Amino acid sequence: MSTAASSSACHRFLAIPELVAELAGCLDIKSLHRLMLTNRRLSTFCEPSVYRCVVLNSLDRCSFERIASRDYLAALARNVQHVKSLDSGLLFAVYQFHSALAFQQQERDKEREQEQEQEREQGDTTRAPLSIRGLFPIPEWTPLPDILSPQMELVLLPPMCNLTHFKMNFNRLIHHRLHSAYLPSYDSPSRSLLQATWLIHQSPHLVDIDMDHVGLESFRDIYTLPTVIYGLNRLRRLRLHFSLPRSEWGFLGSTLFFSCPPSLRHLRIEMFYTNSALTDPGLLALSAPPPRRQEPLLELKSFFVQQVLATTTQEFLSHFWHCPELEELHIPKIDHPGLDIVTITQFIGSHCRNLRSITQDNYQPGQALPLSLGILETMTPQSLQKVNCIQCFERETLQNDFSVLFHRHSTTLRSIELSPCWQIRSNTLRTILCECRSLEVFVMIQADSPSHCGIDLVDAVAAPWVCTNLARLFLVVNLQDCREPSPSSASAAPATTISGREDDSISNENEAIVTEAWKPYYERAGPVVFTAKEEEQFRLLEIFYRQLGQLTQLEYINLKAQLDTDFGENDWANEMQQWLIYQRNPLPGMLSLGDPNTGRPGFLHFFTGWKKLKSLLGSVALDTVEARKTVRLEEMKFMLEQWPALTQVEFMQVEEPVEEVVVDGGAEQGLTALEWLQEKRPDIEIVL
Repeated sequence: MSTAASSSACHRFLAIPELVAELAGCLDIKSLHRLMLTNRRLSTFCEPSVYRCVVLNSLDRCSFERIASRDYLAALARNVQHVKSLDSGLLFAVYQFHSALAFQQQERDKEREQEQEQEREQGDTTRAPLSIRGLFPIPEWTPLPDILSPQMELVLLPPMCNLTHFKMNFNRLIHHRLHSAYLPSYDSPSRSLLQATWLIHQSPHLVDIDMDHVGLESFRDIYTLPTVIYGLNRLRRLRLHFSLPRSEWGFLGSTLFFSCPPSLRHLRIEMFYTNSALTDPGLLALSAPPPRRQEPLLELKSFFVQQVLATTTQEFLSHFWHCPELEELHIPKIDHPGLDIVTITQFIGSHCRNLRSITQDNYQPGQALPLSLGILETMTPQSLQKVNCIQCFERETLQNDFSVLFHRHSTTLRSIELSPCWQIRSNTLRTILCECRSLEVFVMIQADSPSHCGIDLVDAVAAPWVCTNLARLFLVVNLQDCREPSPSSASAAPATTISGREDDSISNENEAIVTEAWKPYYERAGPVVFTAKEEEQFRLLEIFYRQLGQLTQLEYINLKAQLDTDFGENDWANEMQQWLIYQRNPLPGMLSLGDPNTGRPGFLHFFTGWKKLKSLLGSVALDTVEARKTVRLEEMKFMLEQWPALTQVEFMQVEEPVEEVVVDGGAEQGLTALEWLQEKRPDIEIVL
């Protein structure tokens, strides 16, 4: 195509500005800027697309500089009607409030002057309402603006009336006070929240609100924001993260919940506590509460409210009566002892028939079973896909067997997360592994203190695992019978007393045989002869490793060995020691290919199917005695060849420096192999 023809085609293309603007919306910002530099007219058409998504969160250097640039703010003012998404920080939000308020005041002053002039010329005293003139009425709760310094001149920004997505972070940073856009109300949580609420009020088309680290100082704040949210009849997603006294969590949660518009689909209200109390408590008695929604939230799919106000069972259930189509539920914290847990589980399980995901992050002592697991029992069988129990498996649940509950949803469960666990029965874990065939994530994490949890080796091999699609597996396995003998055990072995030199020789030979038998299997001279008990242990381990090797979709595995779980009630010191040294508890033969010359077993070859493995954590440290004897360069080469996606391994612990051990005049093979691995794949994170 000739240059003239190309230029002609370009001009015809530019003759359709709507098409240019639509196509520009498909480009990222960098590509859009490069395109705008090619043609001045094209730049004019594409400029609105640049401001469709605005990021001014003050957390990166680019946003920080934009807020200080009058040219950028002036360009934003010209294109404010095109802004659909705003990611704002507190610094810009305070500035935007003052700028938009000043703009509205200026526009009102202009219209008053025009009306007065029209009245003088025509004698017409009728006035158009504010909504017709394109301006929203200023609500009575609007905070007073700050007194500006003589050096500050605001760039007037019209309200973002077409905004659909609003995200804001209320974090305060010291260096923001030195910024040219800083205003005093930045330091007031109550005033800055009212200003952000005012900005939301000016954007009636919002479908998504995300506000982080919102600080509350007064009860007035609790009333104003829900009132504005109630009027957003297009809102689909609401996430709010508050800081307020724990005593007011339930009041705020319920107030916001019953103020949400019927259009809402996703609700998430998170709270973290502060020691300061809310001011003006008498305001609750004097002020009218926010409007309370009466109709149910028929569109609501996900519910996360950290706590609701409920002193009776019916008050608690009134929230879930409004959510018949719920699919994802995060159970609110239950503080009141008078609530009937059985009634609650039965109602939620029968009323919310579309539930697919349940999360609970607290457990009330005295409950027969956690609320989340109680719902599993009452809802429709084979319907739940995800369950996440956090801090639910306390010491009180030791005698409970949850196998039946997980079996009830064994064909549909795709994700099970149990953390942290103090108590959980081994047969419950066996049911999960051997019956939940759709499982993709299974995470069982021990508590940060001594705990009685993990699957016994005999349970782990009792039946074939059906969850062959697992991508993430965190598991504790109990290997009580795989403990190494104490060095003093050989001397404690019964000796036969025989008189005479020949008998002494026989006695010494027998003692040598006994001593050799009491050595760990990897330190015995070949050919290695196992006792009947050891043969049974390795038989079970082989089946266990074969089960693991069949998990060909595995990406993350954290496998911890626990060697002793039979502690007495007062044996806390030994219990704590076992929990702390899981890195030193080896998984016998797992990382070794074995030695056919001596008969030493190895099972690493079972894991050739781990082509997607990215992270290997748990009891896999190479600085244990067994690993130094059994993991060689051959094993490292095998891992790199068979696990090409590997990026993270827990081979060493950062707390203890590794000392090179010299054996027979040379460096030990395990450490040499590790150095080779670091040289070949420096991208693999080894020290954790």
